[in-house]
Amino acid sequence: MNSTGMLTYLGFIGASLYIIFMILTLVMIRDKKDNLDKNKYIPLYFLIGMLILVAILRLIVPEINFISIVISLVDMIMIFTVENPDVKLLNQVLLAKEQAEKSNKVKSDFLSSMSHEIRTPLNAIVGFSELIDSAETLEEAKENSKEIMDASNTLLNMLSNVIDISQVEVDNVEIKEVSYDLEKELKNICKLYQYKLEEKHLDLDIDI
Repeated sequence: MNSTGMLTYLGFIGASLYIIFMILTLVMIRDKKDNLDKNKYIPLYFLIGMLILVAILRLIVPEINFISIVISLVDMIMIFTVENPDVKLLNQVLLAKEQAEKSNKVKSDFLSSMSHEIRTPLNAIVGFSELIDSAETLEEAKENSKEIMDASNTLLNMLSNVIDISQVEVDNVEIKEVSYDLEKELKNICKLYQYKLEEKHLDLDIDI
């Protein structure tokens, strides 16, 4: 409805002050050094320009009243330029959080498995060290010391594999093709368990 009088002019003064404060606020934000998304303020610039335009039209032709239409239009623009990107960003953050949680679980499972695997060569090293202490001949002591060296190399390879996995995560890994003796590798595995097997009076044989 068209209206005139002191309250109408007071309303125009209040609206004018509102527009002035909006402009000052936007200028202050623009001058900040923070990395802000300037595109989010485009609807506010549009709102200020349209409010000034409809205010001038209202002063010239009091029967014209586009203020409600302009505010509704700016609300729609804000939804498509401000709200939706924020929702999309929030979904991306939630997805990244889920992926990080899965990655942490995989790492925890891996560390738990590795801690179990590392115990085997460590037990072999401790066991063969005790056998050296109780060895009756030099040859027997040398044989046990060789087993300790093999177990130590196995432990070193395990730790190297852990480092390789960490390199994979940062895409910094080089794959090398090397030849190996399957029979020798299997025998080395059996040697790792030899001490524990002897304690339990068990035999483990390899037949290739």
